[in-house]
Amino acid sequence: MKHALVTAGTLLLLAVPLAACGDDDPEPAAAASESASPSAASTAAEVELPSLAPELPRSAPGVLAPDGVTFDACTVTPPDVFTAVFGASAGQAMPQPSSFDDPSAADCFYYGGDVLVAVQATTRADEDMPADSYTYEALPGAVEVPDADRGWAVVLPGQEGEDTVVSGLILVKGDHGLNISLSITGHPYDTDALLEYAGRVLEAM
Repeated sequence: MKHALVTAGTLLLLAVPLAACGDDDPEPAAAASESASPSAASTAAEVELPSLAPELPRSAPGVLAPDGVTFDACTVTPPDVFTAVFGASAGQAMPQPSSFDDPSAADCFYYGGDVLVAVQATTRADEDMPADSYTYEALPGAVEVPDADRGWAVVLPGQEGEDTVVSGLILVKGDHGLNISLSITGHPYDTDALLEYAGRVLEAM
């Protein structure tokens, strides 16, 4: 999936949790489930994302990222930005080991509240997120992100009138890259709001 070219026809059903999730550490799972939104979790399990997008979290992680990374996705996607842009309340930010196997980066996801988010991070953007494959150009409704060295945003089509809206973001700034899946329940949003969110994340990168 890491280097799959996205086209309008390459949509995969969300069916498997993030690889980092597990049941061997019950404490973070219990903490997250207490604040989780059951409707958001069940809706996310039924939503289709582009094949390139990281899977949205369906359970709390069993393993968290180690301290000391230089590029922490949770730091550049803080919970207050979801409130400022979307009016949504995010759950706890949970850093994850890099899915790109980058020892200098940590992924992040939010599970709970109104927001489900999965963020893949790398400090080797050209290597891990090459321009020829990390693109939403062929997806209906996709737009380029202003001010990014490379960036695409897409609110998935066919969600008009839905209470939960799902979108994808690809952001590259210098050597740093983020691949984001975002699901928000109870606060419908459009491409303009998604681009505002992308701009704030870019400022933090």
